[in-house]
Formats: sequence, C-alpha cells, structure tokens
Amino acid sequence: MLYLHDNVFLMDPLRTPCKRGEDLNTNQSREGQKELNTEERKQYRHIVLSNEALYDNVYTNMRQRVLYTYFFLYIIVTAIETAIVILNAWGMEGFNIDFVALHLLFPAGADAVLIIVTMVAIISKRLSGTVKNVILITCMSMICTVLYIAHASFPVFAVLMAAPILITSAFMSKRLTLYALGLSTILLAVAVFVSKWFNPMIAELKDRLINAAVLLCILIAETVVICIIDDLHKQREALLSQTTKENELLANKVRIDGLTGLYNHTSFYADLEAVLGDPGLLDNRHAVAVMDVDGFKQINDSFGHGMGDVILREAAELIKETVGRKGSCYRYGGDEFTVIFKDCSVESAANILSRILSNTSRMQARLPHGTELNVTLSAGLSEVGQDATSESVFSEADNALRMAKQAGKNRYVVFTAPAKN
Repeated sequence: MLYLHDNVFLMDPLRTPCKRGEDLNTNQSREGQKELNTEERKQYRHIVLSNEALYDNVYTNMRQRVLYTYFFLYIIVTAIETAIVILNAWGMEGFNIDFVALHLLFPAGADAVLIIVTMVAIISKRLSGTVKNVILITCMSMICTVLYIAHASFPVFAVLMAAPILITSAFMSKRLTLYALGLSTILLAVAVFVSKWFNPMIAELKDRLINAAVLLCILIAETVVICIIDDLHKQREALLSQTTKENELLANKVRIDGLTGLYNHTSFYADLEAVLGDPGLLDNRHAVAVMDVDGFKQINDSFGHGMGDVILREAAELIKETVGRKGSCYRYGGDEFTVIFKDCSVESAANILSRILSNTSRMQARLPHGTELNVTLSAGLSEVGQDATSESVFSEADNALRMAKQAGKNRYVVFTAPAKN
C-alpha cells in the first residue's frame, strides 16, 4: 500500500518516509544501493575465494619445488660425502668406522629422515598451509644445520644457514621469516658447540663464535630485507585489491539503475546480445517482455514526481519478486521495464506476466483526503527466435505492449508474427 499524507510519502509502515524537499536521490536510491551492495559482496567474495584457491595452488607448487631442490642437494652432498670417505679410506688403507659414521651415516641418515618428514607434511590434506610452511622451514633449517655440523671445516656449508630464511621470501610472511631467523639462531648456536665433536681440527671456540656472530649478522640483515620486501608486497596487494574492488563497484554502478535497483537500459541490451549469441539458443527457449505503468504521466502531473518514484520502486520490487529466477529484470527507461526470460517458454513467461499484472492491480496509492489511486501495468511479450536481433526482439515486444494499451490496458499481449503469403 502506498500513502501520500502531509507531503510525506510512505510505502508501508515499516519503510522510511521520504519528505519532499529532502535529498530525494539518497532516499530513492536506497533500494538500488541495497541491490548493488548485495551484488558487490557476492562478486567480491567470489574474487576472494578465487584468489585463495590460486594462492594455495601456487604455495603448494612452491613447497614441492623447495623439497625437490633439497632432495637434489641431498643426493649431491651424499655423493660427495661418499667420495670423501672412499678417498680417506684409500689413504688410510682401510675404513675408519668413526669417520664413516660422523661424515656419512649421520648426515645422510638425518637428512633423509627430515626430507621424508617434510614430504609427508606437504602431501597431507589435514594440515593447513601455515603448518606446512612451518614444517618445511623447520626441516630445511635442520638439514642445513646437520650439513654445517658435519662439514664445519668447509666454510661453504655455513652459507646454507641463510637458505631457509631466503625461502620464506617466496611465501611473503613476515612471521615465517622471523621464525626462520629465530630457529636459525638457535641452531647456529648449537652447531658452534657441537661441530667440534665432528671435526677436532676446526678452529677454537673463540674463532667459531666470531664466525657465528658474523653469520648471524648476515642472517639478520637478510631477514630485514625480506621483511621490507614483504611489507612492500602487502601494500601493493592492498592497493591492487582496493583498485579491483572500486572497479567492480564502478562496473556495477554502470549496470544498475539507482532508483529501482534493477539492471539498466545498457545492461538489458548487453544481456540480450549474450542470449542471442548463446550456441544453445536452438535448444533453449527464451522470451522478452516490455511493460510500463498505465497513466504514469498523469500520476506525475497530478501528484508530483516523488509519488511517481515511489510507484516505480514498488513496481520494480514486485516485478523482480514475481519473476524470481526465471529471468532478469531491467528498468528500460522512464516507467518502462523489461524482462529477459531465460530457458523459459512463451507460455510460462505469459503466466508470470499474468501474476505480475494481477499483483500490481492490488497495489494502491492512498492520496490526501482518503482518495485511492489504482496502479496497473500493461505488457507485451515476444519469443526470441533463431534469426532474431536485439532490436527486432524488443520491437516485437514493444508492439505487443502498444496493442495491450489499445485493448484497454492492465493486460498483456503476446506478439504473433504476421502470416506469410
């Protein structure tokens, strides 16, 4: 029920009144903005889910590549360790069991166990991506530590301690980078004191501490650089996300009518062209309806455009609710509405139009002094043919609408092509 009382328009007691003289654009577009926000949330949620799935796939591939790299490194180092043991045995004319255990069996066995643990964690479907990343960095740090301890006499193995921190840059996680730094610091301290047991000939504790301190400074500097890069990356992502969201919002605003919340004239022709270009057009039946408010110009002239806007909003909401999922609704312009019925026969579309007209005829506007104004719609319907164009389909439905007006209004007419001679 619509009311006009003391220059205040009310659609029903639960709706907010729109006083004449207020910012009508703000109040009139409330329903349109509500529809816009709903579509925006759906599209933004879809983008977020798509991005999450994309990142999960990228990070899964990244973890596998890191694991393959360490496995390849493990094969090379094990081969080198075996060669060293053989050469030493050759020189000592026999195998030294302690040497073989410390420089071959221990590092090869420990690294193999860590690689297997990492592999199991990566392929597990129960663990989250964050947990997998932590396990990966932990095991890789321990592998590097084992190699550093077993071969402390070779300075090149100390450089491996920086590898896990460097790997965290691929995951763009500051927490993971700081975790890798803390873990590397602890493992480096352990390596400084334990490495003497494996290599009695290496430098004294004082020199090892100095070397460890230099290496720690390098690790800290590496961490700082990675954290800075991570911050810059997140700022860029936030800016890109905001820009994408604004573009989506702008695109929706271009497609949505601000007064009624329905799609607009431009969207109608774009969607109709998409229907006409559908390869399955021959297998599916579609129809287009054109309708308008009977006597709308007289309503505007007699009671003002504010009342006309209220009627348009209510009519739009009624049309959309009645059509439901059977089609898409549009405000073509002025008091004209269009509907594209997809996968819907002309008979079914006609039944829906009949319900729209029936529901609209019960919609009344109560004017001052208790006078009531009946609101009705007239409609024309046309089936989308195989060789149809957007202009021809609309023209046929529009001609059917004109015939409905001439026949007395508050009715619909289905366009029938003239018989060929």
